[in-house]
Amino acid sequence: MLLLWGFPIVVDVAGSPEGNTYYVSPNGDDSNPGTYERPWRTPGYASKQLQPGDTLIILGGRYVLSEYWEDMITPPSGREDAWITIRGEEGNRPVLVGRDNLLAAIELSDVSYVRIENLEITSDNGAQFREGVHASSLSHIVLKDLYIHHIDEMGIDVADAHDFQIIDCEITYCGFGSIGGPAGTQGGWRNVLIKGCSLSYSGHYYQGGPGPSPYDRPDGFGIEPSDGPIEIVDCIAEHNRGDGFDSKAEHTYIHNCIAANNFADGIKVWGDGSRVENCLVYGIGDGDATPTPWAGIVIDQVEKPNARFELINVAVHDNPERQAYPMYVQYGVDVPITLVMVNCIIANGQGEVYIGDSVTLEVRNCLFYRPGEDVQVYANGRTYTAEQIEAGELGEGCLSRDPMFVAPAWGTTGDYHLQPDSPCIDAGANIPDLPQVDLDGNPRIMDGDGDGTAIVDMGPYEAPGEVAEDTIPPVISNVAHEPRSPKAGEQVVVSARITDVPSGVESATLHYRVDGGSWVSQPMSRTDGLWSAVIPAQEAGAAVQYYIEAVDGAGNSGKSDIYAYTVSGGETPQPPPQQPSRRCIIATATYGSELAPEVQFLRGFRDRIVLSTFAGSQFMRVFNAWYYSFSPSVAEFIAAHATARIVMKAVLYPLIGILHIASLTCTLLPFNPELGVITAGLIASSLIGAVYFSPPAILMVLAVKRLKSEVSGEKTMKALALFWLMSVVLIFVGEITLSQIMMMAATASFVLTTLALSAAAVAFKVVEILS
Repeated sequence: MLLLWGFPIVVDVAGSPEGNTYYVSPNGDDSNPGTYERPWRTPGYASKQLQPGDTLIILGGRYVLSEYWEDMITPPSGREDAWITIRGEEGNRPVLVGRDNLLAAIELSDVSYVRIENLEITSDNGAQFREGVHASSLSHIVLKDLYIHHIDEMGIDVADAHDFQIIDCEITYCGFGSIGGPAGTQGGWRNVLIKGCSLSYSGHYYQGGPGPSPYDRPDGFGIEPSDGPIEIVDCIAEHNRGDGFDSKAEHTYIHNCIAANNFADGIKVWGDGSRVENCLVYGIGDGDATPTPWAGIVIDQVEKPNARFELINVAVHDNPERQAYPMYVQYGVDVPITLVMVNCIIANGQGEVYIGDSVTLEVRNCLFYRPGEDVQVYANGRTYTAEQIEAGELGEGCLSRDPMFVAPAWGTTGDYHLQPDSPCIDAGANIPDLPQVDLDGNPRIMDGDGDGTAIVDMGPYEAPGEVAEDTIPPVISNVAHEPRSPKAGEQVVVSARITDVPSGVESATLHYRVDGGSWVSQPMSRTDGLWSAVIPAQEAGAAVQYYIEAVDGAGNSGKSDIYAYTVSGGETPQPPPQQPSRRCIIATATYGSELAPEVQFLRGFRDRIVLSTFAGSQFMRVFNAWYYSFSPSVAEFIAAHATARIVMKAVLYPLIGILHIASLTCTLLPFNPELGVITAGLIASSLIGAVYFSPPAILMVLAVKRLKSEVSGEKTMKALALFWLMSVVLIFVGEITLSQIMMMAATASFVLTTLALSAAAVAFKVVEILS
């Protein structure tokens, strides 16, 4: 288990028990048994044959993917002790090429415990091909060494993710962005690690050409509001037509990353508890001097009061030819937040650094440089000149002068190491929570200016020098135990963030005792400077105390405070019930299998057409809340009764036909997926209303006529039409503002009023004929 910045993230890839190993080759045949000597031919077919613990090796070659579902890699779920592995041949990476507007090469919706490695995914010589990896929701998934490039929409498109790793992947030239997805319905992205990836040139390719794509701001990384935590480390995002890194997730930790020459924002964070550390941002605008609102660092539109953000050893270099702020925080937003800035460099912007009036700014040892201008920073409701900053009015140790980078650049690759005479050398603050190394991986806190005192430098790079003698013990912070209120029979995981500069943490030990007895020592395990150990399950009423002791490489020892908890009564807890996965469970129960063509079509319609758009994804949030409130019990009944399955097949038959018609309309509007999904919704809702809701509507009209002798169909239709028009207007406004709440209300109203209009129109016409 990885403890990410004080938050637990399960990233262990458990060893699988011995399973079968299968092979795919361009020269194989799907009627073969899948052995090395007699391999299968198509990766899509092969993936559907796997069982937990199995491994599929795709041999080198070129594989053309064109048919929805059949050609897509769609593995079942593995198990915690039996992962499914799909990987390309070592030393001969296979190439999966898509065409015919195929949704994705890999579909992982509702899939768990699968790792996919060493594949190249791209279009078939510029043919229309939408995405590399797609999922409405996934968990316990590892994507490693994937090269995804030159596709029309998203490289990796996921709405809900839990325990998701993307490692050493190159995702470039994607029309809609390298990594992202629509808003999730189950907490969005949670417990995610993205490491060692290149997320670049988004929007510089679309349908065989150099772009731009219809999406105006394709990011390197961009996700909707999520619970987090998310760690992005050792990644580069450059030359994207949108942002470099844009995370709306809480507890986002971006470190040792570069955002270079992106047209829009460099790094943008929105969620409470987010931290940007050891990062370099430069080249905003990608060499284009057109005035824009984009900035190197953006913390804006934060809606959670008292949210906290940290910028540590970050450098932003702008160009004064570009008329914009180099950095802004809560512009025109009155929600109070706290921003901590330490050892940062914000230089060369045309505008000042703007910190909104609702921000509590804690800044020290930072450099702000706006060449040729007196005012450098707006913060705390006032402006600060260079002289005032140097005098310490903004914060202790702050400077306002040229940082003297080696070779700054705009639109091309720059060198942002510090020149020997840079004022940033040995000008930082040796705070306890410093990163262990700089952006190059060199140790922090060196005596860069040779004065015998070792002080950390400002910015992401440490100048060469002598490493300081270490006499400071490790710092132990973020101590926590889970569960917070343990019950009898529950183990307790104790975790802490332990840092030490410059020697590093050598070891950590958890000491605990029960009911005042003797102390028991337990070694702690470490991942990226974060430590954890387990206290065994205790009986009800047990009073447990614990503390943590850590030793650094220089032999210095530090201890935490003593913490305590009391074990409550109750039986040994059972694992919590899993949230219902977003499957078409009534259809699955009716047709007996998720692989039934009817079920796959319904899932494809949902994932390929509806969830791939903003309007559709927001409607599905409302629909899922309603549908999954009753569908599990209905599906259970259907699965247990053969007669119910026969009846449901008859009931679903018109629906599948209607959705086939609706899906065809989207193919007629490929230039605007949002318009396509709204049109498809109009057609589907109209036909569903006519087929399913008009019979009860006819009975209602006949009953009312018998009671009142007269029914005003015209008045009823006008009232419904008015509500329908209002929903259309709200959809239009929701598309412009990207308001999720408005779009959820608008699309739900649109569908309901369309159903009512269609059913009422048929009902009144039938009653008129009968009369």
